[in-house]
This record gives sequence, structure tokens and C-alpha cells, in this order.
Amino acid sequence: MSFMQHLQSSLILGTKMTHPEEEHFLYIQCKELFIYINANKTTELQNLIESGIDPDKYEREHLPALSYAIKHKKHPIIQTLLSYGSDINHTDCFGLKPLDYAVENKDDAIIELLLRYGAIDTKNKFSHIEQHFNEVDIFEAAFTGSLHALTHYHQLGASLHDLRANKTSLLHLCIDGNNPKLLIYLLNKGVNIDLVDKSGTPPLILATMDSSRHKMLNILIRRNATLDQRNNRQTSALTMAIKRFNVQAAFMLINKGANVNIRDGIDTPLVLIHKALMQTSHKPLVAELRGLQTLLISKGANVNASDENLQWSPLMLTASHYQDDQSIKQLKLLIKLGANLDQRDKNERTAIMIASSLGRLDALEYLIKFNAALNSFDKFGWTALMLAIYYNQKNTVKILLAA
Repeated sequence: MSFMQHLQSSLILGTKMTHPEEEHFLYIQCKELFIYINANKTTELQNLIESGIDPDKYEREHLPALSYAIKHKKHPIIQTLLSYGSDINHTDCFGLKPLDYAVENKDDAIIELLLRYGAIDTKNKFSHIEQHFNEVDIFEAAFTGSLHALTHYHQLGASLHDLRANKTSLLHLCIDGNNPKLLIYLLNKGVNIDLVDKSGTPPLILATMDSSRHKMLNILIRRNATLDQRNNRQTSALTMAIKRFNVQAAFMLINKGANVNIRDGIDTPLVLIHKALMQTSHKPLVAELRGLQTLLISKGANVNASDENLQWSPLMLTASHYQDDQSIKQLKLLIKLGANLDQRDKNERTAIMIASSLGRLDALEYLIKFNAALNSFDKFGWTALMLAIYYNQKNTVKILLAA
């Protein structure tokens, strides 16, 4: 089928459009699904489901995966399928449900398990309580991370695509619920991975807001969420991760191809790293942030990006820091990667002027070594030497006079 035929079919039928070359791939994966069921390979089955295969949609011998596993008494597989939200009441072409196959096998353990998961007995062999739900119930299930409850409400008729008043979807709420299997279930059912709420925030940005959501973030990235999508405030997943000190998330996003020069308002990731370094003195976190900074620069981050207040570059900010080993290493790295030594800030001051004002001797010596301009004037007509004298930086004056 050609691309245009695929497009026309999708528009007419309202079905999801897939790449023409994916059909064979999906067919092979469907075939693998039942190979793994027959072989009781739960790990491989989990990997297949997590890659995007919905076991409720693919059938062999006219049976859904769960019914097939029950019929063939694959107990570990049954547990796995249920844990990933397989439809407990799916009716096959014979009009039979998973519970019917368990009854046929006289498998009391599976019968009890299915009833506990909410299987509906259409033949009235087991006691059944009539179930009702409110439209808010499925949202509550997503927010609390209860896959069991969510699939139950969905089977009772609740939609997976409804939105709340603020345009929050089940996918947004399940990020708060922090249940990876629930996220996989919703994605496998076709919920839009890039859907935004009223603030323009997609699930990927929500996943970066808390380091406890690492697994959720990993799933979204593996399922091809748009990495550089930004909300109404122009915040991206990468810049949100840096703002929240979620270094692990930032590392993951950068390594997966996030734009290292994306703007968050007027800030870039590199500028936000420097701001973060100014806000913490916790040594392990500082080390992680500096490692992240190094990765950003190695991936092509703009080494001369300036902030919005004093318009300081990373080089200026580093030259202003207390001179410990980490600061000097960072200064060397910035110079090595081509930082503009004579870039000017809001007051037309350079890094060497800032270092001279604050008495940062090591930084000053490195800047001089790499031929930073010594006699430039700021907007007030002051040079680095004049600033050093004004701020009574005697050792700085000696270095400048000797240069």
C-alpha cells in the first residue's frame, strides 16, 4: 500500500497512521508475542509490550493473548499480561472471555485470580456485583497510579481519551501516579504521547520535574516523545530538568539528542547550569552539575551564552567564583572550547575585569596567559587595573603590572 493510500485510509477510517514499512515489523512482533507465551518467556514478553505491542489487539487462532495463555495454562504469562493491563473481559470471535477458558480448564487458581481482577461472569456461575462509575473515577485511578482500577473503569465504558477542564489527560495524571506499567498501557492504547494541557505542558516535561520519575521519563523517551517540545512559558524538558536539579534526567535527554542550545525564555541550558551552580554548595550536586556542564559543551552548547541580568557569560561567571580546583578546571575547559575571552557584559566589562575586581588570582593568571585584553575600558571608562586598585586587590595589581 502506497503512502497516499495509507493516508487516505487513515483519514476515512479514523485509524492510526503507521509507516508502510512498519506493517511487516508489527506482524513479526505479533508472531513473537505468541512464541513467548508458548515458551513461558515472561521477560521477553514484557520487553515486547513495553516496546509498544498491545496484547489486546493481536490475535492468533482467534484468541486474544490473555485467553490464549489461559487456554494453554501459561500461569506466569497470565500474571504478566494482567500486570500490564490486559483486558480481563475481552470477548473473542466465539463469544468467549478469559474467564470462560479458565472455567473450561477447571483452573480454580486462575478463576479466582480473574475474578479478583474484575472478570465479569456472563454465564452467572459466580456471584457478581453490578458495577457503576463516575466520569472522574478513571482520572483518580490514573493520578494514584492504579492500573487495575483504570482498566476496570475503561472496561465499564470510561474513555482513555477524555480530558479534564484544564485539558489534563490520563497520560499527564499517570506521570504523577508514577506507575510505569500504567504509562505503557495508555501508550499502547494510542493515547497521544505529546498531548499538552492548558499550560502547554506535555507528559515529558512533567516527567522531568521529579527525580523519582526516572522510569517514566525513560519510557517516554524510548517511545519517541518529542524531546524539544516547550510549554507556554518556553520551558523544555531539558531546561525543566536543570531547573529542578534533576541531573540524571538532563543527562538522559542530552544523550538522546535534546537540543543543547534550546531557549527557555532567554536562558539556554548552559546558562541555567551556571545559575544552578550559584544556588547550591552541596559538593556531590556541584560535581554532578559540572559533569552535566561538560557534557553540554561537548555536545555543542553555546559556550558564550549570556544570562539576562548582567549578561555574564559562563566564562565570566566561572572567573568570579571562589578559586577551587573545580572552578579552575571549568575555566580551562571553557577557554579550550573557544570561550570569547573579551566578551562584554551589561557594563561592558570582560572576564578579566571581573576577576580583577574580585581578586580571583588563578583565573586572572589563566586569562592573561591566553592573551585576554588587559587595557579595555568598561562603560564607565575603567580598566582591569583601575578596578583592582579601587577594590584594594593588591596582589591583583601586582599581577596586572607585571603582565
